[in-house]
Amino acid sequence: MINVNRNRHKAIEEAGEFYQSRIARGFYQIQGNPAFEAWLKKGAIGSPEDVAQVIMGKLALKASVPALKRFTYRFASLNPLDQLERFNAEVRPLLGT
Repeated sequence: MINVNRNRHKAIEEAGEFYQSRIARGFYQIQGNPAFEAWLKKGAIGSPEDVAQVIMGKLALKASVPALKRFTYRFASLNPLDQLERFNAEVRPLLGT
């Protein structure tokens, strides 16, 4: 999960609202309703630099796992278009793509 915001507290808050909307609708029941803390630990939530650092770390796995073809990231936000715009404007340039 990704949420880009220069204010980490606001990024966590927005991701939490998204998480709660999914839990309330039973969306993650098949996955055993993963804990929000697990999202925070495994996801990329915070400043553009923090998000880029997490993504770069995941991309580095490709060197040691040749069968790895792609990663799927989702925007943890009730406004994914805003997150996509932030990602493209603020994170993508840091990734060198």
